[in-house]
Amino acid sequence: MSTNKRPRTKSLTLNQAPPKRVKKQQETFSFLSPDSHTPLQPALPPLRQHISAYHRPALLDHVQTQKSLLAWFETVSKDRDMPWRQKWIDPSTFSKAKNSDLDLRETLKRRAYQVWISEIMLQQTRVETVRAYYTSWHTRWPTIEDLAKAEEAEVLNAWKGLGYYSRATRIHKAAKLIVDDSTMKGMLPELPSELEAKVPGVGRYTAGAVSSIVFGHAVPILDGNVMRVLCRQMGLYANMKSKVTTDLLWEVAERLVKRVTREALAGKCVEMEEEEVPKSEIPSFWNQALMELGSTLCKPVKPDCRNCPVQETCLAYAEGHNLAVEKGLLDVKSSNSVFDTTSKVNIPDIEDLCSYCEPMDEAEIMDEPKPASKTATKGKAKSQQKPGLKQGTLAFGQKSKPAPEVAEDKSNLTPKAKDLIEKHVSLFPLKVIKKAVRNEEHNVCIITRTNPSGENEYLIEQRPDKGLLASLWQFPSSTVFNDEGQTANASEEDSASDVEDSDGLPVKLRRKKLKKKKTKIVHKGKTMITPQDPPDAKERKKSAITFVNFVLSKTYEPHCDDQGLGNARHVSELGSLTHLFSHIRLVMHVHTFMFGIASPKEIAMGLGVCVEEFQKRKWASREEIEEESFGTGMRKCWTLYLERYGKY
Repeated sequence: MSTNKRPRTKSLTLNQAPPKRVKKQQETFSFLSPDSHTPLQPALPPLRQHISAYHRPALLDHVQTQKSLLAWFETVSKDRDMPWRQKWIDPSTFSKAKNSDLDLRETLKRRAYQVWISEIMLQQTRVETVRAYYTSWHTRWPTIEDLAKAEEAEVLNAWKGLGYYSRATRIHKAAKLIVDDSTMKGMLPELPSELEAKVPGVGRYTAGAVSSIVFGHAVPILDGNVMRVLCRQMGLYANMKSKVTTDLLWEVAERLVKRVTREALAGKCVEMEEEEVPKSEIPSFWNQALMELGSTLCKPVKPDCRNCPVQETCLAYAEGHNLAVEKGLLDVKSSNSVFDTTSKVNIPDIEDLCSYCEPMDEAEIMDEPKPASKTATKGKAKSQQKPGLKQGTLAFGQKSKPAPEVAEDKSNLTPKAKDLIEKHVSLFPLKVIKKAVRNEEHNVCIITRTNPSGENEYLIEQRPDKGLLASLWQFPSSTVFNDEGQTANASEEDSASDVEDSDGLPVKLRRKKLKKKKTKIVHKGKTMITPQDPPDAKERKKSAITFVNFVLSKTYEPHCDDQGLGNARHVSELGSLTHLFSHIRLVMHVHTFMFGIASPKEIAMGLGVCVEEFQKRKWASREEIEEESFGTGMRKCWTLYLERYGKY
């Protein structure tokens, strides 16, 4: 080991919480401290009787496993083309000569901007999709100053196809704020607390990513992938969306990144004070390694446990191994984990039992594989089905076991044992029940008028700057049917932390049966209730006519009453299109209306003050519509119109 010491790097105070919060966390998470009693015996499913200290991650104490994860990430990160992954900029060794003409501040400012954009783009979007958008974005706006100068329409157009358009509007507004701020001057703050407080749209996750990846602070990040990895490492069978679980996972993630950083720097002979965690590249590597592990190996279903670099400290895996031994699929000595899988499991007192974990469904892990036919399953007699393990068996062991099918190599599990263990690991974390895909039907109204030059113009409106389709343009639309549906099992890959419906309203995950609700629609000052069943063509036409005339009366306020503009004429319903969101199945019924020929007087008076929730409305030519920022679904409606009427 080299005796050369790296220069000490002073670390800023890290995300200090108010004293009350610190005191409360110290009391709540006392079982995570090194001096707490941590049982080394994995619990036996499905009862899994254990105390809270059971969840202290073994990864905190096993330096070699920490090193294995970092080494694994260093290898795999080179194989995936992610342009936002770059070498950490060490302020203590930065040389202007090696970094073009940019000084340290400009280099860090540009790097922070790159990481910030990538993290926002990667929210709820696949890496493969983001890659091309990220490259195009930074080609167009290489600096945050360039983005701040851009028009909103340009930003929305560049975001087209990524979805969740409110992200684009928040980024644009935040860029302007950061550039104009007399303190920031285009530089994102270093510390998570300041990032959350000063930058709109930045939450704890994004703040941690920027602070650790760019500035080298030992602060955690916690996305769905990291949550899943930690729940399995800790054997935590809990809803990771609940506040209690989330608080625990943040605490564990913070302790891990600080412990790993200190251990790694101590190995490099970096001088540190007792409580100091110097800035370094380790937090960036560690946080990204956890995310990479969750997205490639520790997947929601069919995890690749065999190639996992942290398998030895995975409590969920150790539990699965115990279960395989109990079922006679493995020899008791075949485990290479850090846990004691050979001793009898100790049953804790009932008053000491863990309050984090939910009861595990025995049928999910104990039943034999389901046959191809459900009818065949129902026809089986109970005596023909292999019984699952009972509580007595879990506590005291079976009196007799079949001869174990043991692999020669301890790391080479038999197929049955491998499947059982990975099936058990896949149960973690607890799968929540979420709202089923909601069925909605909209009338999309393409209203045409002819200007004095004989060219057609179309009425369009801009959506609010919040919600799923924030600030996008659309043809006037109204909801004619809304069926909230029943519950369904949530997919972890689709468990959004900020899911919104088509009107930009948050959709909370629930675990109870949802009741159908009637939805109010306002037409011409009257409240209408959507029917229980979708409306037929006649009802849709009637609703569309009422809605369009209401829109036009409000669009031309205060002129419409004394100008005698008249009503729009319904031409036809062109057809119906279906557009799928992650949580909404939207059917769009496309109607065409003719408003007549615009008089010079009408054009001169322009559009009146826009009411309701929309920012503005305007008449646009076909060319202007092609240039405006429309969502994918609305583009489909426009294409349908052009197919019927062509350039006219």
